[in-house]
Amino acid sequence: LVELRQTPSKFAEIVGHPERFGFHVFITFVSYIVFGLVAPITYGFSFRESDDKGKKLIAMSAASVLCVILLAIAKAKVTSKSYIKTTLQYVAIGVAASGLSYVTGKYVRKLLEKLGWITDSNSPSSHYGVVGKGSSFSRMLGRKASRDAYLYY
Repeated sequence: LVELRQTPSKFAEIVGHPERFGFHVFITFVSYIVFGLVAPITYGFSFRESDDKGKKLIAMSAASVLCVILLAIAKAKVTSKSYIKTTLQYVAIGVAASGLSYVTGKYVRKLLEKLGWITDSNSPSSHYGVVGKGSSFSRMLGRKASRDAYLYY
């Protein structure tokens, strides 16, 4: 925002009215905090009874797409651009970025499992966020692998 402020025409095109710079900074900060917390809060509080990770992922994804749509609509209103075009553009970018990060996370998890730094995803201990007994991470810390000595990460 500070760099964009140097060129008022570009600022007006991307963000909105340059004379309301302080307001834009405040809204940017608040929206970053609020919309950034929606996905982890949705994941944490949805389907707590069943702890169905698939349903949690769907609920979190839906909440995230809804947040992206709301932000895109706000952006279109501020910049006086097409609502549909802006919304579709932001949703496409959001879906592509989240899909890429999901796939990357899967491959990183497989690599960590292969290296023995975490247990495989099918073991009961992995469902509770613990390092499995006998894992190299437990051995690095010099702990014996017993049910009571699992490390939470």
